[in-house]
Amino acid sequence: MEILIPDTVKKLLYSYHVSTWTNEVQLSIFNMIELLIDLIAVRLSYRPVPVQLLETLAMLFDCDSVFQLKHKNKPYEYSFDQTLGDRVLATPPASSIFSVHHQKDTYGWLCQIINRFVLKNGIKNLRKQFQDEQRLTALEYHALLMPFVNCMNYLIKARYRQLFSKEIDQVLDYIEDLNEENFKENSINDAFELLSILRKIYSSARSNCVEHVNKVYLNLILKMVTLSNFDAKMNSLNELAKIIEDSILIPHNVITKYIIKNSILWKVLEGNIDQKQYMGKVRILMDFIAPHISKKEIEKIWKMQHGRSFVSVVHLFTLITSAAAKFNLEQINHLIGCIYKSWKIETASAQEKLIVLLSVIGRQCNACLKLYDENCRQSLKPTLDSNASSTYSIIKRDLNSLIGIHQGDLTAEQTDIIVQTPERKPISMTIAKGTVEIQIGDIIAQKVDVIVGSSSSHILKRAIMNAAGSDVQMAYAKEYKSNPDSLTLSISSGQLPCKRIFFVKWEPNTDKEVLQQSIVDLIWNVIQNIILYKFTSVAFPAIGCGKHGFSKEILVKTMVREIKNQLKMRNLPLTVKFVIEPEQPEIYDEFCKQVLSSQEDLSTSNSHELPSTWIQSTENRNNQCRINHSARE
Repeated sequence: MEILIPDTVKKLLYSYHVSTWTNEVQLSIFNMIELLIDLIAVRLSYRPVPVQLLETLAMLFDCDSVFQLKHKNKPYEYSFDQTLGDRVLATPPASSIFSVHHQKDTYGWLCQIINRFVLKNGIKNLRKQFQDEQRLTALEYHALLMPFVNCMNYLIKARYRQLFSKEIDQVLDYIEDLNEENFKENSINDAFELLSILRKIYSSARSNCVEHVNKVYLNLILKMVTLSNFDAKMNSLNELAKIIEDSILIPHNVITKYIIKNSILWKVLEGNIDQKQYMGKVRILMDFIAPHISKKEIEKIWKMQHGRSFVSVVHLFTLITSAAAKFNLEQINHLIGCIYKSWKIETASAQEKLIVLLSVIGRQCNACLKLYDENCRQSLKPTLDSNASSTYSIIKRDLNSLIGIHQGDLTAEQTDIIVQTPERKPISMTIAKGTVEIQIGDIIAQKVDVIVGSSSSHILKRAIMNAAGSDVQMAYAKEYKSNPDSLTLSISSGQLPCKRIFFVKWEPNTDKEVLQQSIVDLIWNVIQNIILYKFTSVAFPAIGCGKHGFSKEILVKTMVREIKNQLKMRNLPLTVKFVIEPEQPEIYDEFCKQVLSSQEDLSTSNSHELPSTWIQSTENRNNQCRINHSARE
């Protein structure tokens, strides 16, 4: 029951084919939901905590599910108010009750099933679960709090606080008391997931206490950073990266102050700096805090290389060059001074590496400016044969010129050691509530909710797999074995900065119309999955624009046109990135051309039609999907 029901409910509530079902079917589903509410309410009367059924309850109470959105204008049955009295927990917003459009956005059905849950002693039994003599896990606490998170706008807040204040405080105390032994026993990520739910609850129902929750959140990160457990350190750095990249969660000035006060940078640098994935996360922290690093700290970071392994030194150099892009002129000068001190006592081979490092630092300071690589190479031999100080003065002068240009004090024409190189800047266009962006870059480096890979592109697939790690490779192999005919395989992101990876089934075709329709189907399927996961950002590679030999214009035009149509038709608040490889400038130009082109051709899109895998009944106008007998869909 606890395995099959959640999967079935998810398909009923979140499928976009809900809108095609008859009123009779819709009412039958609502009746089934009521029965399921009764069932879950009874199941909560005994232990253990039914985690999966509580996840199902959260889906039933989700005001953003396709089913609830479909029926958001349903009137509310006020008979519950008479039966429950002051026990009523959900009610339509006052703005919908007293508006001119009396029944607009009342979410009557949603409020009814919440109050039905109260009537069937669901709340009473749910609260009893918190009283278990055995210590609950973070996963169980998460399941117990989750049901009402996505329907807070339709709850009577005072009543919710009255019911659950004690339990919420209990969960917060649990998080504050976590120690290294707890992290060994339970999934480390569960603690952060639980905190995420708590922060949502506090933001809505106890907004005056949000700062305290944020402090607990930061303290948990600090606690995990100091542990010897590698997974704990990685999870803490992942969470730190999230709050750095999203200033809405916690203001940046608060994060900066906390990082400096608690020496978090130095605590993470004491860790596994020989591990590439670890240092990738440290780099995000380093880049964020770079403008606030003192001269003394720059010198300390530089000296960390002494006595380290070759791999660790390489990682430290990468960290330094990345941070240099955020340094001011004074910081850069001090860094160069540190490098020069090392230069004077290093061997010839080490001096060569330092010159290369300086060149990279110069390029990092501004993406559109290129330091004098040719001059560096020409001066390398005399540097190694004579006094290094003469070249040092040249390099320092050139770097200072670079910073001057970067800060607007100089122009490229005022110095002969900097040349401006062509730069293809990212472009973007707003479509309804969404945004389409085109940029040069690497798909695996995109900090979005999901990246898309094509199962037919072995080079791209291999690159994503290698970067994501062995766990993702095994997960893909397992998922593919179970669902070889699936149109989209959704895999965890592993070591990548995104949340998920969608591997889409797509094969090129020499027939122009078939090729175009295959791209339309691909985009449609990806968008469906994005909606299912409630993602708000996605990155596509230039699918089919590699070595297949097809018309780039047709492929790009179809992709861009279909994305425009999906955003316009569905009115999605979605950011769509097309990420083009640096060695494909002509593909980048074609994408820019199509994105910036007039939208008059939108009417010719196939996006309003169902994908080619769907057929339409001539009898009842219902949509049906053709799938293989072996497919799980």
